[in-house]
Amino acid sequence: MVNWIRGATCDVAGICPFVLTSFADPLIIPLVKKPDSGSNGCPKKGYTYTCANYTITSKRKKHVFHSQLKNSIYFFGYDGHYPGPTILACNGASIAVKFVNQLPAGPHPLGFDGCPHGPNYRGDTNRQVVHLHGGINKYQFDGYPEYEQQPGEAVTYKFDFPVHMGGSLIWYHDHALGITRKNVYMGLFGALLLKDKKEAAMNLPSGEFEVPLIFQDKSFYFAPDGSVQLYFPPNFPTEFPFAADEFVGTEMVVNGVVKPYHKVKPTLYRLRFLNGANSRSLTLAFTNGDPSQPIPFTVIGSDQGFLAAPATLTSISVSPAERFDILFDFTKFAGKSIFIFNSAKTPFPNGENRDPDFPNGRDNFALREVMRFVVSSAKKINHVQSSD
Repeated sequence: MVNWIRGATCDVAGICPFVLTSFADPLIIPLVKKPDSGSNGCPKKGYTYTCANYTITSKRKKHVFHSQLKNSIYFFGYDGHYPGPTILACNGASIAVKFVNQLPAGPHPLGFDGCPHGPNYRGDTNRQVVHLHGGINKYQFDGYPEYEQQPGEAVTYKFDFPVHMGGSLIWYHDHALGITRKNVYMGLFGALLLKDKKEAAMNLPSGEFEVPLIFQDKSFYFAPDGSVQLYFPPNFPTEFPFAADEFVGTEMVVNGVVKPYHKVKPTLYRLRFLNGANSRSLTLAFTNGDPSQPIPFTVIGSDQGFLAAPATLTSISVSPAERFDILFDFTKFAGKSIFIFNSAKTPFPNGENRDPDFPNGRDNFALREVMRFVVSSAKKINHVQSSD
């Protein structure tokens, strides 16, 4: 049972913290998007590239963030998935994506605020604009915030990936003027794995051993009908209508699951970190359960591709929208559990380790727990798999 904290004094009207069991649900691995034509990723042989074509449709669906929640929760998602599907692309190639808006006309589920530029003249509609974050995009395909698609409309973007562009995790997300924060929080985001032709010769983990991890924070509340839904501050403050304090959630979410677990094998893994939170910065470390004893890992890449040389660290700070390419070796931990913990203060870097929206409530410890890896006892595993 969920421990609904009823009867307690809530610091935000109608909003009380939930207490959800850590590591109760399996990690979701985002689906790989199949092209309408062309092929995913880099060709296995030769250097002849064709443009792959995709169609991605934004939909309103329901999602289960945690098995202890009493109901599935409404969200916005590309192709109706949370997170959206992963696109595989290759440097030296191009893709074309038709983005279709099939969201309800309105109102926006996280509330309407007419003060910011955008909503003040666009009204309370579920419009969208898609931006490829980290791409080298032509201006007409860069997701200009006012180049919007209302529900029922569509647009096709062409993305070119120059040969000199390093392989990296970049991501696509909503960029609509004045409501980007709400649309991304509702789920309009997904990953694009840009592959580099050089990777094939690097013997890096691939297939099931290459895992994207998209970190976010969420808050939940009781809606008037008794269901649980996503909570986000609906309006800018009246006193200062042009600015709002940063908002951070009360639960850590990875790939759309609250503090998940993931079963792994005792071998080398490639973990693709992305901080998809609106405001929360993270400082992440691997531990055997004791945060005071972090386990070293290797960073091989960041936002725009591979580093000049690998770096061995025991923790790494990741700001919103920032990405890192991580190697972690589970070989020595067969039959054990490894955890990712967050030690970043909120607001970053000097704030208190407490939930700002619940200043008299619980400590922020629940957001230190990020996820758990359950390592099998299998012997000697090949961490390289063939993939398209």
